[in-house]
Amino acid sequence: MFETIVAATAGAAQSQTATVIPSTPTPSWTPLPTHTPSLTPTLTPTFHFSLGASRTPTRPPTSVGAATRTSTASESDAPDGCVLVSQSPEDGSHFDPKKNFTASWKVKNTGSSTWDTDSVDFVYDSGDKMHKKQLYDLPTDIPVGQSVTLNVSMLAPKSDGTYNTVWSLRRGTTYFCHVDLTIRVP
Repeated sequence: MFETIVAATAGAAQSQTATVIPSTPTPSWTPLPTHTPSLTPTLTPTFHFSLGASRTPTRPPTSVGAATRTSTASESDAPDGCVLVSQSPEDGSHFDPKKNFTASWKVKNTGSSTWDTDSVDFVYDSGDKMHKKQLYDLPTDIPVGQSVTLNVSMLAPKSDGTYNTVWSLRRGTTYFCHVDLTIRVP
């Protein structure tokens, strides 16, 4: 019964609509298509070894293996080239909340100039702020071909999660030799 009433009402509405529609369609103006902007992808901050280039806000995707990170420029054209030799603790290490620890990166100067203590600093670059101090002087001048271990005193965050910090050597306004560390709490 209900279906019959609905069908009759729909039929009546259709008949009434048909009587008010003109028999010859009236032309109307149709707007031309316009450019619809697409979504802009969100950039994810990561790192790479930027040799002798100015600091940029984004970097190519992060390489996971600490010992396999190498420069993308040849040693001869990059005054501030480097290679990561080792890292401690390893990426993915677990720390209790608010636990003190030291992050260490051993890097080798593969560039064409000495990293001298008067002009090169080891600085916090980006990511999670777990450090106690954001700038360190080099312990000594680092000639081409020599390595140095760069240590940072850190404090694990109080909340559970995964945290990443990026550090770089800096000469003036040029950031180079980017290294990072990813930890988990707990």
